[in-house]
Amino acid sequence: MVSDMCIRLLENLIKKIKNMATKKSGNKKNKVDSVLKFRLTLDKRINIYERLKSYTEEEFPVYDSLLKFKQRYDKRRDFRGKIIGIWLEQMKQGYSFSDSVRGWIPESELNLIQAGEDGKGIEKGLAEAIKFGKSAQEIKSTIIGGSMYPAILFLVVLGFVAMFNKQMAPTYLGILPLNRWPEMGRNFYLFSKLVVDYWFILAVGITALSIFIGSTIGKWKGSVREIFDKVPPWSVYKVYQGCSFLIGLASMMQSGVPLNDAIIKIKNTSSPWLAYYMDEMLKNLKRGGKNFGVHLNVGLLDEETAGDVIDYSELGKFEVAIYSIGEKNLKDSVLRIQNNMSLARNLMLVVVGLTVGVIYYTSIELNGTVAEAASMKTAR
Repeated sequence: MVSDMCIRLLENLIKKIKNMATKKSGNKKNKVDSVLKFRLTLDKRINIYERLKSYTEEEFPVYDSLLKFKQRYDKRRDFRGKIIGIWLEQMKQGYSFSDSVRGWIPESELNLIQAGEDGKGIEKGLAEAIKFGKSAQEIKSTIIGGSMYPAILFLVVLGFVAMFNKQMAPTYLGILPLNRWPEMGRNFYLFSKLVVDYWFILAVGITALSIFIGSTIGKWKGSVREIFDKVPPWSVYKVYQGCSFLIGLASMMQSGVPLNDAIIKIKNTSSPWLAYYMDEMLKNLKRGGKNFGVHLNVGLLDEETAGDVIDYSELGKFEVAIYSIGEKNLKDSVLRIQNNMSLARNLMLVVVGLTVGVIYYTSIELNGTVAEAASMKTAR
């Protein structure tokens, strides 16, 4: 009796230890996967797509092609070998390539690859993913490159403000009390003191804003989000996703996938934000109507693009039209971002100029006030 109880207790203990070990192993695997996903950047993905496209065009099976890539990457100790190994394990279980890479690549690229698999061939989907990825790369480099210069200028402004507060202002305060400073100089000093003494609030604010953007851009939806969708970076995300949707939808429909099924496929790989618009489109389709463009007019596309889609739908060239519209919008969005970045750069140059001008004018005013006070003191 006692021995049976001991055996059961021992068995339960072993089970608990195994569960804990499995849980720890799972957590460790999740952490490793997260690191690998972070390292699988856009240029790395495009490289894999281009190689896989070349192989499949020569009628190499997808699985065999990926196995060759893995072997070469493993020899070089390239992290991509581990990632492709995970994909191959999924494919061994009967999953398609697009299903195997789900969660590893962005939904926009996944939709295009899946459209190729369902229709004209995976090489077609890979070609679209490469084209779209390069456009995304151009948008990314435009934003980063365009943001760097204004960011540097912003730091230059902060440097001038800190220099005034720490080096110039103490000298003048030692000669002339703050209440006797000219109004502009006094206000600028108080502003510089605010920046220097509470810089950490600015740092916390920038960090909080970054976290807010990252956590809401693909999830947040509703009427308030529609307001935010009019300003960067939410507006950039909306244009990018709208173009991706049109190109992906066109690719699927050209491959013979019905409109309703194509939207469902896109929805299944979409973020909550994009899935919301897919649901609205599906509701419109249930209501009926011959004009596909009207069904898609749910707010995802801007008014001009939505109008073009409706017009082309009436002409019976829906699939071809939405593909060309998506491509055109993608190019236009790159140009628009470049113009916005140029504007931001010019505005920051003006701010730098104004800051230097205020410091220079304040110095002249203070020198004059100090000289006047000294002459009055001498006269006494």
